[in-house]
Amino acid sequence: MGNYWIRDAELRVLGPVSLAVLKDLLTARRLTGAEQVSRDGVTWVPADKVPDLLVAPVRNEQVRERNDAAQLRRQLTELAGRPVHEVFDVAPEAPSATYRASYYTLVRRYHPARLAPGADPELVAAYQEAFRFYSKRLAEAEDRLAPRAPAAPPTREVRTEDFVGIERRDAERVHATIRVTLTNFRMFTDHQLMNISMGGMFLATQTLLALGTLVDLQMTFEGEARRVGARARVVWESSGADARHVRGVGLKFTQLSPDDSTFIKDFVRRATAQRRT
Repeated sequence: MGNYWIRDAELRVLGPVSLAVLKDLLTARRLTGAEQVSRDGVTWVPADKVPDLLVAPVRNEQVRERNDAAQLRRQLTELAGRPVHEVFDVAPEAPSATYRASYYTLVRRYHPARLAPGADPELVAAYQEAFRFYSKRLAEAEDRLAPRAPAAPPTREVRTEDFVGIERRDAERVHATIRVTLTNFRMFTDHQLMNISMGGMFLATQTLLALGTLVDLQMTFEGEARRVGARARVVWESSGADARHVRGVGLKFTQLSPDDSTFIKDFVRRATAQRRT
């Protein structure tokens, strides 16, 4: 059957190995970036000139990944008709923390890092659908389990402290209007994991949002005419369980222009200096 050598763009060579070994490596996606192939280690030809070696295993892998995507979608369709406690395989009377622990176990299976480089788009999309599905069902469970606060009197006045307005656009997206002031600007700095330097912010709000929720942000700044629009995703939450923790959500920016990021950092710098004087 003969041996083969494989060379990548950096001229790194693997070989000699048998055709069967190469096919196994390709099928397992453990061999990427191969650009040239040789039968003797001296004369090289482009990899796409050896279709039996490189194309067939990749095509077989795509078939497998598309089958996996179809199977995952069938599973989600079947789960959609089940009670939420069956979706998370917990007792009907389980507390919110149990639901959340099950949620994290499930969504870790569909983290993008578990996908092979260059995975079929159908499988990538199916993983995203699974993440959205489980996030939505978790929100359903937590809404059912959350203690109901007494309704606010209809005559309640709007206070200047209520600088956040949240409007749900659909099950997966909300719109948040934020007035950034010299008092609350620390939403961009106070949380080590959620700050503007790390590409995020912490939004203090009584309205908790499910992990993965997309948030369209419109921000105005005290003393500034500029408005900043951005998009973010909920990646962390604080339930405000004790006095040391503020209730709210951590947002990771998915869309924020470099100019707007620079403007926010400058506003924070100036606000910090003004607070010190």
